[in-house]
Amino acid sequence: MLDWGPICRAPQFGEDVGVLLEAQSASSNTPNYPPQVEQAARLFLGKIARMLLTDEVSFMKKRMHMLLLLIFLATITACSNGSAGPAAAIESYNHALVEGKGDQLTTLSCSDWEADAQNELASFSAVKVRLENMACSETSKDGDTALVSCTGKIIANYGNEVLEINLEDQLYQAVLEGGEWRMCGYR
Repeated sequence: MLDWGPICRAPQFGEDVGVLLEAQSASSNTPNYPPQVEQAARLFLGKIARMLLTDEVSFMKKRMHMLLLLIFLATITACSNGSAGPAAAIESYNHALVEGKGDQLTTLSCSDWEADAQNELASFSAVKVRLENMACSETSKDGDTALVSCTGKIIANYGNEVLEINLEDQLYQAVLEGGEWRMCGYR
């Protein structure tokens, strides 16, 4: 994970920016990059930020550096989306399911599973639901299809009754559709 500390503590940054960047780097959706990539990104972003926030360089150079920064961020974003993988897709699906996010659930589902995803969501509509200690990993992959197993539980509270759904009891199927891994049922 990128350590934004050295960049955030640069004199040109205010405390608000430092807190924002540290919170962003602590996000669970942030991919893990090799240390060399993190170091290069840290140095590049620090240099660009210092140039943009000081009067040491001309307006034209600032515009050029801003363009380079945007290209860099677009490249990193494009690379991280493709590397999310089937396990991350299933984790995102389960989060959307317990958070009641129907639109997001549809986006995270393959076209064949969209109606089933909405049925799953409806089954939790009258209860309070939360995830506990979920972690997913890819167990096998064959072309555009992968199997994913998860640990943890979905805790559903029906007033005085609590139902624990063990995620280990399900084997999730993910498919690569439209360039993204999506939930596509159980095996």
